[in-house]
This record gives sequence, C-alpha cells and structure tokens, in this order.
Amino acid sequence: LFIIKNTLGATNSAVGLYFGMIPGTSVNMQAESISVEHPEIKGFGTGLVFGDNAYIIDFQSVKIRECGYSGTVIARDGTTNTGESLQFFACVFADNYSPVFGSYLQSMEFIFFGGSVDYNAVNSLNANLLYCDAYSTRLIFNSVHLEGGATVPKIFELTGPGQANVMEFNNCKIGRAHV
Repeated sequence: LFIIKNTLGATNSAVGLYFGMIPGTSVNMQAESISVEHPEIKGFGTGLVFGDNAYIIDFQSVKIRECGYSGTVIARDGTTNTGESLQFFACVFADNYSPVFGSYLQSMEFIFFGGSVDYNAVNSLNANLLYCDAYSTRLIFNSVHLEGGATVPKIFELTGPGQANVMEFNNCKIGRAHV
C-alpha cells in the first residue's frame, strides 16, 4: 500500500493519477494494458483523470478518498481513443466531495468487481452518488456495495444527449442512510 496525498485540499485543481496524453504537449503518454495496485489517492481536486489513449487498465484494491470538487473520476473534454475496458477490482471510492463519475466520459467502459462506493457527494447539496452525463458509456457493477448519505437525492443518475448509455448492477447492495 502506498498513499498519494495532496496536502492542499480537494478544492484545488490537482490530479491524483492521470492516464493518457497530457494536454498541450506533443508527448504521447499512452496508457495501455497496465495494472495499478494498492494506492490510496487522497485529497485531490480530481482523483482519476483519463486523457487520450488510455485503455485496458486494471485497478486492484485502489482507494480514492476525500477527492473531487472537480469530479472524482473524469475524462478530459474531447478525449479520444480512451476508455475501453477500465476494470476496478475490490476498489473503494469513499467520502469524496462529488459524485464518483463526472463529465466527458463518452464511449467509455467501467467495470467494477467487488469493492464499494460509499458516502460520496454527501457534502454537496443535491448531488447524486453516481452521476454520468455522457453518451455511449457503460458502467457495470458486480457485487459492489453502493451507499449514500441522507442528503443524496438519488443513488445514481445517467444522463446524456440521448445516445445509448448503460448502467448495470449485478448482485449489488444499494442503499441510502436515513436520518
């Protein structure tokens, strides 16, 4: 286990982990067929960001906590060649300040096996636990614990410009705390 911690707080624009080409550079930092194991990402404006050329990435026992005034997991606007088979095994997304997914996740595929999504966006009035405003995106949860606080209006919301989005839950526990 190693911890990647931002001591400036989650209100800034710092990113915990960035995968893919960095905007404004000519360096192609392709992130393909890699495995990220056991980090804890804590206190960043955004926990995970996917840029161009980021796909077939396995996340093993990753914890993302206290991140996300900018979104906990997002992709850059206009991202291309990104998002195929992003898999999360026994990962935890907890106590983040915004919903787990954010904007620009077009044509991406997130698959979760085990783990939990707990109490994200509870400090954001009227923010949902899971939110994705994209198109042609697949979010698949297998045996995942999903729970929000009493202030979370919806556990999940999937919106977009009318194209095919899929959110699938298999053998999951979904709940919301009551006051």
